[in-house]
Amino acid sequence: MPNFDFEALDATGRRETGVIEEATEQLAYRTLQQRGWTVYLLQEQRGPSSPTPYESRQKPLLPSEEQARLAELLSLLFSAGLTATQALSIAGSALTHRQTRQLIVRVQQHVADGSSLADAFDASYPALSPLFISFLRVDDTANRLSALLRVLAEYFRSVDETRRRVSAALIYPTILILAAIGLILIVTFYLAPNLEPVYQAVGAAPPKVLSSLLWLNAWVQDFTAEIFTGLVLLFVGAAALSRVRRVRRMGFATLARLPLIGEAIRFGALARLTYAMQLLLESGNPLVASLRTAADSLGSQHLFGSVFRDAAARVESGGRASEVFKGAQGIPEYYTEVLDIGERANRLSEVLPELARSLDQTARGRVDALVNLMAPVLTLLIGAGVGLLIYAIMGAILEVSSVAL
Repeated sequence: MPNFDFEALDATGRRETGVIEEATEQLAYRTLQQRGWTVYLLQEQRGPSSPTPYESRQKPLLPSEEQARLAELLSLLFSAGLTATQALSIAGSALTHRQTRQLIVRVQQHVADGSSLADAFDASYPALSPLFISFLRVDDTANRLSALLRVLAEYFRSVDETRRRVSAALIYPTILILAAIGLILIVTFYLAPNLEPVYQAVGAAPPKVLSSLLWLNAWVQDFTAEIFTGLVLLFVGAAALSRVRRVRRMGFATLARLPLIGEAIRFGALARLTYAMQLLLESGNPLVASLRTAADSLGSQHLFGSVFRDAAARVESGGRASEVFKGAQGIPEYYTEVLDIGERANRLSEVLPELARSLDQTARGRVDALVNLMAPVLTLLIGAGVGLLIYAIMGAILEVSSVAL
């Protein structure tokens, strides 16, 4: 049956887009209307590879924590012997996150239209990780899907924990920076203007530091509208660029080249790719599919994605994946050696967990070292800057006092 791209509005006015499979355009239109949607665009796909209006844009990704909760709940429901329809109905009422509930509603609609559970999740948004979709495609025999979803939930919680640790570590430096900025603003826009009349009264020129602050004060007041407009445009532009995959890839690659933090990013990304590949192999996927799906699972973080895809192509052509990893930049030598041994002995499923654990521990060590170094360094730098500023202002006050005497 043909596929039809559609765009519609639901009862609340929210825009819905996607693909529906029906025998004719009239049946597709009727099915969408039965959902309570107002259809304003419906057209048949002209080729199997033609992208849909929704697929041509980047789908928002459900947060890792919510993907972990969804995987845990589905694992519990499937282990109880519930069908996909029953499990989705319970999940929709049990989960409280707004985006997750919206996702479940859309998945239920696709399942009601005859789609499989994996296809329904893949066609809905917010999007799930390709790793999640791949697990849903596993045949639920001997309760394998339930057990694999529990392991997948642990993976997402591990990813979310790492992000939380980094975010928590940045709180103290952020407070220091904001406090320093606040002090500079107080001195520039309150203290310095109050000192200027004193110097004018005694006929003395203010010191260089005070003159610089007065110039900054006058410049900001003269160009307030332009500065505000520029900041808004800068913020909007940065937000727009951050949604472009190529820009995000470039930013991620730039960070990965920095000392210390770059090592943490490289080892962390490689650990997640390795862990994802191990989970996919355990779920019954062949090595080629595991390599490609693992590369897709990192989203915009394509630091080693091309390496994994090249390795998949090498395996398809009869070679070994380790042959590609040996010449890849940024991959440790021991990683390629252990991977080569695992491939030759056909024991990748046993080797990969140890590799991922070693890489993750290395990445955590780099993050801890960075955090432990960043806090005292920022404290010293900001303290020195604030101290010099206070010294200059106090010097100006004492100077004007001596001139007055």
